[in-house]
Amino acid sequence: MNPHEINKRIAIACGWTEIHDEVKPAVTYTWGTPPNSFHRDLLPSYHSDLNAMHEAENCLLVGASSIVKETWLFHLRRLSTIGATSSECATAPQRSETFLRTIGQWEDGCCSEYGETWSVDGVEVAHGPCDDNRFQQLLKHLGYNARIVNENEDGEEICEL
Repeated sequence: MNPHEINKRIAIACGWTEIHDEVKPAVTYTWGTPPNSFHRDLLPSYHSDLNAMHEAENCLLVGASSIVKETWLFHLRRLSTIGATSSECATAPQRSETFLRTIGQWEDGCCSEYGETWSVDGVEVAHGPCDDNRFQQLLKHLGYNARIVNENEDGEEICEL
């Protein structure tokens, strides 16, 4: 996913409405209406601004269920480990990917490759194939067992909880 699409998806998840692009020579501005507001503004640059990501993470995590928080933390630790940093030092791009993976909106990579939805106790926690062993380990840690129940049209295994 590119930074522009990342910013739009996070903004929508955080309650922004009436989002549209204004294309100028060599630059595209994305406008929208923030939650609880009547005036339009430029969308935050979640992909490059840690302050904006802090606000988005508050939107996602304050009042969220424990499974959403555990899923967010799982993705944050996984991505920051890949980037050779600790989760406390995760960059804005790592945090924006974590956010979108947590809500099932990330499109580049294994978590949305097949479009399968994983739900726990009625809460959507991820999309993707069974080969994400780390996600299965997280679910086992939380007391859930993932099992393979069928195959997609390409013969690859799909998980069900």
